[in-house]
Amino acid sequence: MLFDRSGPPGGEIPAVAYQLADHLDAALAAAEDLTAAGREWVPATSPSGHLRAVQLAAERQVIERVRMFEAVLIGRVLKARKRAKVLAAHEDDFAGMTRLFAGGTAALADAVEELGDSTRCDFDTADSHIAYLRQRGVVAADAPDLPPGRAVTIGADDFLVAGRIPLAPLTEMVIAFLDALDAHYDLYPDDDGGGDGGEPKPAWADVVRAARGETSDAAGVDRG
Repeated sequence: MLFDRSGPPGGEIPAVAYQLADHLDAALAAAEDLTAAGREWVPATSPSGHLRAVQLAAERQVIERVRMFEAVLIGRVLKARKRAKVLAAHEDDFAGMTRLFAGGTAALADAVEELGDSTRCDFDTADSHIAYLRQRGVVAADAPDLPPGRAVTIGADDFLVAGRIPLAPLTEMVIAFLDALDAHYDLYPDDDGGGDGGEPKPAWADVVRAARGETSDAAGVDRG
């Protein structure tokens, strides 16, 4: 199935392009929701009693919401990878970018089995919320508990999605891919699409390297 192209003339827009854009857009929404959920963290400061129990329950609820949005984010990115590969098979212009996107997000694909194995996770960590926060880089890898005062930042730019990729570079990569897709097909011709003289967008290769934990000096190293 093809959609009439509403942007520059010269062809039709394949349905998979819209499906890919949908998954990328939903991934961005999940990333925003994850960050917003993390901002709801309020440290449990009451020393004991019923109020302490209520505050600890509120902490757990924040972590569970963050985990939920993280799962949505991962799922959408992985679906976007599949749609991107389908599109690349028919659109040579996107083959190179799709390979970069797939390479930059390969760590999430590698993490799926581990994340889906709830039995193993529960056995290894006793479903410990502190273990989850360690794996996401919220607290030190060897931290036995939250820091004094229980003040932490969850869902910040350096939050490790699936314990693998920092949230900010992953989000930038999704945005860059969505922008490239929209620019190629003019998927949303009624959108202003920027043009406001803001900061220049980072180069795609730099975005991918950042998501994969590489520096410009190590650009030739493939960690995906």
